[in-house]
Amino acid sequence: MKIFLGTCFLLVCGSCWTQTMEFNKNAKELIAAKDSIQPIEERIATENRYAFLSEGSEGINDLFLTEAKKQSKARPDELTKSRNLMLLAELATTAWKGTQYADAKKWKALSKHFQRAFDRSTSKFNYTKDLSFRIKLVDNDGKKFYYDKKPGLSELNLYQGRKPTGGNKTDDADEEELPDPVPLEYFTEEELVKQFYRELKRSSVMDDLNRGRYACIGLNVEIDQSTLNKNRIPTARVVLILGARRLRDVKL
Repeated sequence: MKIFLGTCFLLVCGSCWTQTMEFNKNAKELIAAKDSIQPIEERIATENRYAFLSEGSEGINDLFLTEAKKQSKARPDELTKSRNLMLLAELATTAWKGTQYADAKKWKALSKHFQRAFDRSTSKFNYTKDLSFRIKLVDNDGKKFYYDKKPGLSELNLYQGRKPTGGNKTDDADEEELPDPVPLEYFTEEELVKQFYRELKRSSVMDDLNRGRYACIGLNVEIDQSTLNKNRIPTARVVLILGARRLRDVKL
């Protein structure tokens, strides 16, 4: 048993190290070009359900960037998108795929690799802050659910309650029919933004963001393919990087 656990530990560590090497290698290439900034084009969240399977994650990116700008005061700096920060956020969600997004200590250990990238960047940020977390993409309302391909009522194949047992529905009036499966639904755009807002509130950046002390942002939302087509709630990995051009009043 000890040998098995030791082997598992080495495999996990090896995987994380490989992901980190991939990040460092590609980060050096990505930020070699001169940085540029762009305004954040606002996308107002609606009550429409966000079908991420068909729409991808780009719309969620836009929603979260809009919310970050909404929380940021326009003075002294209006929040804008940085090419370098956007690329680094995208690289991070691509390179690191494991439990780092749910474990603050593990993510903190990776932050030094961001700083190494910034040291080689043409971006002149005096201070940067990076965050990571996961968001849920499907609403089970905190209740039980199950995965089943057979009903064909939902492209997610996720349904409320417990998985029925005892066979299929029957036309025999003497035998009780099984209830129709109730599909789980996508979160609405507004509900996704609320998740993002809660993560900002939990972090140490909200006060400085509210005071407009960050000048630039990089953000990427990556749908975690390993959570799809399984008996689990689909999630997305999120990396947010904020850059301040001056240290004045920023909480360190």
